[in-house]
Amino acid sequence: VQMVVSGLARGSVYSLIALGFYITYKTTKTLNFAQGEALMMGAMIGYSSYVVFGMNYIVSIIIALIVMGAMGALIERVAVRPLRSLATHGYILSTVGAGMVLKNIAVLTWGGGEHYIPSVFGEEVIKVAGAGILPQELANFFISMVTMVLVLVLLQKSLLGKGLRAVALNKDAAGLMGINVKKLIVFSYVLSTALAALAGILISPVTYASPAMGIIGLKAFGVAIIGGIGNPIGIVLAGLLLGVSEFLFGILGASWREASAFIMIMLILAVRPDGLFSR
Repeated sequence: VQMVVSGLARGSVYSLIALGFYITYKTTKTLNFAQGEALMMGAMIGYSSYVVFGMNYIVSIIIALIVMGAMGALIERVAVRPLRSLATHGYILSTVGAGMVLKNIAVLTWGGGEHYIPSVFGEEVIKVAGAGILPQELANFFISMVTMVLVLVLLQKSLLGKGLRAVALNKDAAGLMGINVKKLIVFSYVLSTALAALAGILISPVTYASPAMGIIGLKAFGVAIIGGIGNPIGIVLAGLLLGVSEFLFGILGASWREASAFIMIMLILAVRPDGLFSR
């Protein structure tokens, strides 16, 4: 029970980050490989504002979202836009480079060690069917799921979401209909990096905040591929599946838990290259 609940909590965070990959890919057919470092920077900014400066937890989250949203806009403008129109995938290396810059900024600012962020939900373990579950894990699951539902409703029902879908379908036609294509593309990067920053703040009380935690973004990219990069519901399900499988493999040891994610990704892609839920 404990491993399943912990796995669902971790997997929901993976899905939240992976949804950012979906948003930028669907809108611009590009992938932001600085998502992991956006998660890390969100966690480190949350640590500074909440722990170091003693700000309110909600205020700390808002600050991290604003700063990383602005960083997403900068990454799109500097690292992606100049290369997106070329017939290459050079923007991929450019976003990887942006991630390396963010990681080194974090090391210079906060050092290379781990930083503890106390859970605002308390540290007392909740007993369920003999299992000990942290309140932060339950909060991570519910906050992540609610956030993803709100984002999907935004994309499907709002005028802004319809504009993003129109840009994804045909940029030229969307522009002729009066849609500001450039602003919506920038917004897709702002939204994706903000989601990653929120994921970083949520997961930090469980895993600690450190400049090395960007590796979680690589797992989230695997989730996006497993679920089907164009299928947001598939991405959510794939994230939950990967999170639970990680903790179940953890029975064999901590190293198995880390390796299981990438083993699972390779096995699934060998059988279904388009992902489990491509449609």
